[in-house]
Amino acid sequence: MPATPNATFSLRLRPEDYKVLTSLANLKNVSIAVLARDYILDGMARDLDPKEIQRQIDLERDRLLKAAAEMRAMRAADAAHNEDVRDEVHDEEVEMTPEDSEV
Repeated sequence: MPATPNATFSLRLRPEDYKVLTSLANLKNVSIAVLARDYILDGMARDLDPKEIQRQIDLERDRLLKAAAEMRAMRAADAAHNEDVRDEVHDEEVEMTPEDSEV
């Protein structure tokens, strides 16, 4: 089976990020391409690690539970407000006299 050639791609970096990448590559005595490839492969390995996946799931679950709790609290406050408004409207209707309805 013939070997599959490596894929090539490019990306844009802010000039200051490129300077840092270049400096790091020089410190490690490797090319920018090798350093960038190592960073990408390290990131891929991290993102595919079951522990990292579970950590991300836990963070997302916590975020969603917090958001749901906040929304339930808002709904409860709205429901209480709406009940107060209904009571005020009902009180106004009860206070109407027959002369008021002749208008």
